[in-house]
Amino acid sequence: MKLISWSDRKGDKRKSDARDFLYVCVNYQKIPEVHGAVFDNEKMMTEHGWDLERGSSQMLGQDAREIVLLASHAYLGGFFGDSIKGRSLRDFIRESCDHVEQYEEHEAKVRAFINGYLP
Repeated sequence: MKLISWSDRKGDKRKSDARDFLYVCVNYQKIPEVHGAVFDNEKMMTEHGWDLERGSSQMLGQDAREIVLLASHAYLGGFFGDSIKGRSLRDFIRESCDHVEQYEEHEAKVRAFINGYLP
């Protein structure tokens, strides 16, 4: 929902949506069942260098894919492919950052979510 609301809003509310999305991605693993599932997926964790926050982001993407309606899925696919006019994934990542130094790490977490979300 935060991805869709970010793409619809203007100004500071967009930044809040982007930051909230990253917060959920990195903290999803704090749910005990998710924490165990993240570590049980050795292939995924190896791909992420055993970075728990990136693994958590990918697991959230996988789980989100299971509950998203078809219309939302099509919209998100366009967003991830940068085909929504005026709303680039790069802008979303940039707006999630408090400092420019965070961009690379935030991008890795968003990409991990996308890798989990897209089959």
